[in-house]
This record gives sequence, structure tokens and C-alpha cells, in this order.
Amino acid sequence: QQHLLTQFWNLGVDSKMLMWYVNAEDEMCSSILKNLDDFVSSNEKETIEKYCFQVDRRRSLLSLLLQKAIIRQQFQLSDNNFVIQRTRENKPFVVMKANKYWNFNVSHHGKYVCIVSHSDQLVGTDIVDMSTRSNGINSAAEFIEIFKDQLTPNETLHILSEPDEVSRYSAFFIHWALKESYIKAIGLGLGFNLKEIEFSVTVMTRHDDSTPSSSSSSTPSSGFATATIQGVPRSDWRFDFFSLDHNHLMAVARGPLCDAITSYQQAAWENELPTSQNCMENLCPSFSSCFSFSSLSMEGKENDYNGSVEKDLPNVEFKTLEQLLPERLRPLLSMD
Repeated sequence: QQHLLTQFWNLGVDSKMLMWYVNAEDEMCSSILKNLDDFVSSNEKETIEKYCFQVDRRRSLLSLLLQKAIIRQQFQLSDNNFVIQRTRENKPFVVMKANKYWNFNVSHHGKYVCIVSHSDQLVGTDIVDMSTRSNGINSAAEFIEIFKDQLTPNETLHILSEPDEVSRYSAFFIHWALKESYIKAIGLGLGFNLKEIEFSVTVMTRHDDSTPSSSSSSTPSSGFATATIQGVPRSDWRFDFFSLDHNHLMAVARGPLCDAITSYQQAAWENELPTSQNCMENLCPSFSSCFSFSSLSMEGKENDYNGSVEKDLPNVEFKTLEQLLPERLRPLLSMD
């Protein structure tokens, strides 16, 4: 199943971006996990097997295979020509000569694992299973109360104003996935106060005219959001979300390279750190008419920005486990 998120701007599809996802319930995972030595390195095997539960091992394996596969396709490299590492905040990056600013991010929840990549914008993603509920919690309001310190008053009001329980849960998970996609894009992980980013969410319908829904659906299929970060409207960031199935939703963030935290910039781009000019040349089609960029310095400049970050998402592609393996390893799947 593939999805194309249609937006208002009609500036074309972002051809520098890839989005893939895979089913973590694929039974071929069990075959690989029984014979890990045939498919992964000893260090990779150790990482996968540190998880106690089979479901977590599956997700770890698929995350690794997605990362390797997207790098092989993007750069036409074999696995021994690159190394995947992580920053101390756990953001993955690839070490190779051809990398420059290409970056990627992975996520998993429920039955899916996904990856997004971009050649010159920061990307982050988060998957949520919107059917998730907590034992002992009797209502969406009680559930949202647990996370009140990570939501702004406006966000909480928006979520609780939804007309029914399912809609309130869905609205919460959309906001949560958007927040996670942002902090994963910049590389912060748990070090960011999620209350410092506020989203204004628009749910889109599946109608041909792509007009905004007049009332929220209980199971939103797609949409987008604008963000205010530390009190500053950020039109240089683009946030989209869309459903993978009835229960699972995927959020994607795209933004300027300069917003990556220092530890990620130094680890991933050690030999060529992005400058303000790098950011704007990549994001703005007429750099000379754009403002001088520095992180979180957008106040009063929002209307000047009209960059490629506004291009539509490409199709999110479903991949089988076999497609994620190098051709030399695929015959091993049929030998189990």
C-alpha cells in the first residue's frame, strides 16, 4: 500500500527525499533472527540480541536493514563501504565519503518500522499506533493528563475539544508524533522540553479537492501542521502526517540543516559543517532575496520564506524484508 499526501502548495514532489516502511510482523524476521550470523556483523548481532523480547529484536533488525538498504540505493554502495553510527543522543548517521548533508531517521511503533531520508534538509519521523491505550486509564482526558507537561495549553484545549474519545486520542497522537519527529530531526532525543514547540494542526480529507476538513475525523488519514518553537513561528520547517493503515500514523518533519544540535553536526558532518548560507541555498530558490539565517532567528521574517521545504512528500513505499537485503543474501531466506 502506498500513499501520496496531497497539499495546497502544488510546488511538486520533494525528489530529494525517500520514505519507506516495513511490516514488523513479517514472518521472515524469525528466519533471519535464527541465523543472524549469516545476515549481520557480530557488532550488529550484539545490538539486536541485547533486547529480551522477540518483538523488540524484530524492530531492531528491521531498523538496521532499512538503514542499510536506503544507503545502498541512494549511493550505490555495498555494505562494506559505509558505517552506521549513532550520536550520544542516539541519532543515527552514516560515515562515508559521499555523505555530505544527506541524513535519515527511523521510527517504530505497533506493527511498522519506517525510515525517511533527505539530501539537504534535516528529517525526522515518528510512527504511532493510535489504538494504544494505558491500563487503568478510563478516558482520553485521563490519558492526556499524564502528558500535560509536554503539551501547551492551546494544544491541550484543541485535543480535548474533539467531539468523542477516539477523536481525542487521535488528536493527541498526532501532536505527539509531530513533536517527536521534530526532536528526532534535530538530534536532541530526550533533551528537549516538548512544551517549547506548539503545533497548529490541519487534518486533510481524502477528497479530490483536498480541502480542509470542517470537523476532525476519528481516524485522520493525512494532514499538516505549522510550528511555533520557543515562541517563534517557524515557516522554514514543514510537518506532515499520514496514515499507514487504520491504526498507524506516520509524522515527518523537514527543516534547515543549521538547526541540528552541535553534537550531531560534529559527528555527521565533521569535515564540512553547514553554514547559514548552506542552509538557505538548499532551502530557498532565490537565496539573494532571503534573509540571513541563524537557528531560531525567524521572527519578523516568516513571510519572506518560500523554499523547497514546501514541496509535497513523495510516496511512502512499502518494502518487503526480502527487498531490504542485498541480492547475495536473498537466497538464504529460502534455505531455512
